[in-house]
Amino acid sequence: MALKSSHAFGIDISDRTVEMFELKKKFKKFQVVSYGRAELRDGIVENGEVREPNELAEAIRRMLKQAEPKPPKTADVVLSVPESRTFIHTFRLPSVISEKNVGESVQFRAEETIPLSFDQVYYDYGIVDQTAEYREVLYVACYRGIVDGYRSAVRQAGLNPIVLEPESLALTRTVVRSGEHDAILMADVGARTTNVTIYDNGGIRYSSTLKEGGRTLIRAISEALGVDPARAEQLLRTVGLVREFKKGSEGAFQSAIEPLVEEIVGSIGRAAASYAGRTGTRVKQIILTGGVSLMPGFVAHVRMRFGENVLLSNPLEGLQYSSESLQKIKEPVLYGTAVGLALRGVDSDSIRNGINLYARSGDQGRVGKSMPEQRESKAEQPQFSRMGGSEGSKKRFVTMVVIFSVLVALFLIVLFLRPQFGDENVNYNVDYSAGGSPSFGTDN
Repeated sequence: MALKSSHAFGIDISDRTVEMFELKKKFKKFQVVSYGRAELRDGIVENGEVREPNELAEAIRRMLKQAEPKPPKTADVVLSVPESRTFIHTFRLPSVISEKNVGESVQFRAEETIPLSFDQVYYDYGIVDQTAEYREVLYVACYRGIVDGYRSAVRQAGLNPIVLEPESLALTRTVVRSGEHDAILMADVGARTTNVTIYDNGGIRYSSTLKEGGRTLIRAISEALGVDPARAEQLLRTVGLVREFKKGSEGAFQSAIEPLVEEIVGSIGRAAASYAGRTGTRVKQIILTGGVSLMPGFVAHVRMRFGENVLLSNPLEGLQYSSESLQKIKEPVLYGTAVGLALRGVDSDSIRNGINLYARSGDQGRVGKSMPEQRESKAEQPQFSRMGGSEGSKKRFVTMVVIFSVLVALFLIVLFLRPQFGDENVNYNVDYSAGGSPSFGTDN
């Protein structure tokens, strides 16, 4: 069963907040339709796992009701999964492997890389580049419990999730609005982790997750200065790397955060070096996003290390809206993932193309480039996603068994009903009372 939705809005769920964004496309321009944000108390979502689905569903309903300038009209949703609970890897397969065998080859390679059995994850893959010598394949897998938790809570809120993809794909889409682009490094320095992604020429080529993030910095400040976490967070937001806030305390403050900041910045340098060593190409631009990127002095600090090609992400750039419609958005960078999800939901082609970890019985998502704005190529034929442990694979198996059984039954009927040459009296009355139709159960 193919996806029938032609429009959807994006929802980004994290441990502390939920953001939503809706766009529409008109004459190749993206127009803002609706946006919203809600804060979550601790414990509703922990480390990307939904612990309190009822409260999460209620927070989503409240956010939609209060959305600006109006609630979204559609119930179809594009969701993201946290990078820290996702496995992302690129495999380079020899071009002699036919497209119909790419899925089997990728699965074999993934079994050697991912420390999980396939009944524990949903997975998908897409060809992001191909030459005469090789095909480069992006492989993505996520814990089934994470996917099922998000899906259940969103459905409980009255919505219909149709696409689920990693945060890095959504964030990259806010910067790259076309299939071709020079190498861009995106550093998403969030509350829990730092995710570094490198995108070039139509696909993700590098992805890594660092455990240091905003919470790590807050904890270090709290312990060094003997203040509560709320005060530590306030200092991180207002002082950061540039201001003195109390005589005699600056040294302890800087000593607390500098090693962690250097680890985060170092992860950017290591990613760029790894990419250059593998491809022979340098990263052309570094985009900073996530809440910690707003820390005073952080962008300037990273720019001192890597040059003027370091920018702070602005996910609203290039979107059409009136100043009044977005007047409540004080920090646009916080909506980066939600905007990227909304960009995928603007039309049916964007929804169908690319990575989709959302597994439904009988559904097969088309696998193409990892970005919704794909390069058109007549030589590239659509493939179908393989969703590990999904109901779709079980249903396909049952379908094959049913077809085989029907063919066997037809053969037996022909065999018993055909005229017996040489017999004067042919009995065409066949008794089926001892038999019966086989029953095939489906595991839902």
